[in-house]
Amino acid sequence: MSPSLDLRSLLDRVEAAAPIEAVPALADQLATLSGAPAVSFLIADFSGHALVRAGDADPAAARCPVRR
Repeated sequence: MSPSLDLRSLLDRVEAAAPIEAVPALADQLATLSGAPAVSFLIADFSGHALVRAGDADPAAARCPVRR
């Protein structure tokens, strides 16, 4: 059984983190709550030509072009 989502605790943790660590803090907590081995966020630019992976430990892997 996975822990229930405590939104207040989640937001407190993100708010307490340094700005540069806010997304990784959120990803870590969501991974723990969901039982996932890892969580990251994919953010597309407006043009649709690139994705940015936020919350990933490897900065070199953070930006990847979109292939169509």
